[in-house]
Amino acid sequence: MTRRFWVLIHRYAGLFMAFFLIVAGFTGSILAFDGELNGWLNLPQRVEAQGRPMLNPFDLRERPWH
Repeated sequence: MTRRFWVLIHRYAGLFMAFFLIVAGFTGSILAFDGELNGWLNLPQRVEAQGRPMLNPFDLRERPWH
């Protein structure tokens, strides 16, 4: 086993582990802003008031829907 071999092993093992550490750091930083991102991605839904009265649920049950 030569020094060159161990240098290559050390280099590629470090690059391999760095990839997972970068992914873990990135996803962890996203979790730190969970509240802000949730409010930005899931906007509140608006319901507009209708000009007619609500229908009776029992009448709706009797209606044919096809």
